[in-house]
Amino acid sequence: MPLRAVFLAAFAFAIHGQPLIQGPVVVLVGAPGAGKTTQAAALSKIYGLPVISSEDLIKNNPGVFQKIRESKLTGMEPQTDPVLNKLFLERVKQGDAAAGVIVAGYPATKDHADFLAKMVADKSLPVPTILQLDVPDDEVRKRLASSPEYTPAKLDQLLKDYHREFDMLKLYFPNAEVATIDGRPKIEEVTKNIQALLDKKIKKK
Repeated sequence: MPLRAVFLAAFAFAIHGQPLIQGPVVVLVGAPGAGKTTQAAALSKIYGLPVISSEDLIKNNPGVFQKIRESKLTGMEPQTDPVLNKLFLERVKQGDAAAGVIVAGYPATKDHADFLAKMVADKSLPVPTILQLDVPDDEVRKRLASSPEYTPAKLDQLLKDYHREFDMLKLYFPNAEVATIDGRPKIEEVTKNIQALLDKKIKKK
């Protein structure tokens, strides 16, 4: 589906039907190793809300990315490809997302943020709540030092991307509640700290 058609589909749904999501949209942002995936899963269990992650969108739509690789049209990594906008829209249109969602790894680019902001402006989605899992860069480097997946150069770039992503979210959603949660304590403590904030907004499962 072309990007313009995706925009129009979201707009039409908001005008002629109910918003795609009537409950909260909680966007988790954090550096690699900060615990986004772990905390998203914990919050999903507590509040009964589905998780929409860029990781899952990519994993669950292998054919889409295979076609992109074969066409060599974008030259982007899957996590930054504009096609995630279409996949995100398709996912939120599923019935289980209507009561709210936990989002991780998206939006990751200006193109993604433009798309999400358009959906908020069209009232397809509520203004998101942005939760930053804050782990200092030096601590992230220590956590991931033994991981062969992260070379120092790659990790430096990913940290730059993370800081840019967080700044972008604050810019694109000036009316959003932005909360910073210390991501350094034990997993259970971080979850409790997030829950103390979200209990005011979301009913438990």
